[in-house]
Amino acid sequence: MNEKTKEFYKKKFDDLRQHTYNFIPQEDEIFKQCDGITEPSYWFISNYGRLFSVYYKNEPLKQISVNYTKSGTERKQHDWSYVTQYKGKQREPRLHRLVAKYFLKNEFDGYAEVEGEPLEVHHILPESTFAEDEPFKANRSDNLQILPKSVHRDVSHIDRFEKKISEQDTIPVYLITPQLIQAIQKHIEDGKLAYIVQQDDKKATARPLKKEPEEEPEEE
Repeated sequence: MNEKTKEFYKKKFDDLRQHTYNFIPQEDEIFKQCDGITEPSYWFISNYGRLFSVYYKNEPLKQISVNYTKSGTERKQHDWSYVTQYKGKQREPRLHRLVAKYFLKNEFDGYAEVEGEPLEVHHILPESTFAEDEPFKANRSDNLQILPKSVHRDVSHIDRFEKKISEQDTIPVYLITPQLIQAIQKHIEDGKLAYIVQQDDKKATARPLKKEPEEEPEEE
């Protein structure tokens, strides 16, 4: 779709929101127009996961479909998607991927160690902790991270490492020696990937460790 068409839908969305929609956004809710390539440009997605379509005036708020996948746990795992016909094909973009695409950045971009890896969307608080009717809580942009596949694997299995540590009386001394700290600093200064995985109850995040900027000398 050309830029003029995108501008047409943007104006239509703004006009409908102002004069027609009976919809009150959250205080910090932001809408972005979809790209018109993989999703239609008459779609507008928010950082809360709400999706509006301005192709028709009726029922502009798109309905969500729940997808179930079997797992090794007693509780069925599920996620959510939107269903649409676009460019002659039926498409079912997953809600978490849609929000991540338009609102998140890959914090690990530029590291050779993960270059070329598939990118995955990580739920900081897992989807399994949310009920079926809580898609907008589970898939807010502040509950999502874009991670390289190998990093996502480590974050998803952090409980295994914590269990090993908890089974010991103390953390091994070699983990916190000055030599190790210096080695990590050198690793980062060389532009190599190092990251920390943090867990708070059921929440888990991964953040790359970056080289500290050098302080500018004070002017005399």
